Amino acid sequence: LSLERAPDLAAQIVASGHEVCAHGLRWTHQHRMNENEERTFIKATIESITTTCGSRPLGWLSRYLITENTRRLLGESGFVYHMDDYSDDQPFWDTQGDHPILVLPYALDTNDMKLWTSPSYMPSDWLQYAKDTFDCLYAEGAEHTRMMSIGVHLRIMGRPGRIHALEKFLNYVTQHDDVWIARRIDIAHHWIGKAGNHR
Repeated sequence: LSLERAPDLAAQIVASGHEVCAHGLRWTHQHRMNENEERTFIKATIESITTTCGSRPLGWLSRYLITENTRRLLGESGFVYHMDDYSDDQPFWDTQGDHPILVLPYALDTNDMKLWTSPSYMPSDWLQYAKDTFDCLYAEGAEHTRMMSIGVHLRIMGRPGRIHALEKFLNYVTQHDDVWIARRIDIAHHWIGKAGNHR
């Protein structure tokens, strides 16, 4: 609903070429829903983003935990990928149900939320941790597929005392060869193109 309430911002996001993925219709405890409630919730989210942004979302991240039905319902609803997994640093297929869906794992350890929940955790701490994570994945990437997920929020990393940590991290990353900073849908299409559709 946030984009419905800020149509000018939604238009700017789309015009700038950013991907609008789904994070639920509102901050609702999705994991407490029965199958029909969750199906309706997903459908309403798709409709809201489609109406506001001009195209439907192809990626999903649940606000809270998922149910035993979430991945199957997302596949049935036409989503290309979801991020409701923290178990790996590369994409993989989830074959639950008749519609396989690509998993692009999310990461909480490189998320800026620690800056919000732990006041003693400084932007310099986040920056060093993000660099260390990148260095490890970059080294592993010489032999294996690796992706790094960074989750940042305007209300957290966007603050004047924190934004420079993100800028420094991006400057650090772009000094390396063979690094691709991409939208998740582009990662999904690349993975499908290289690894093939599970079906």
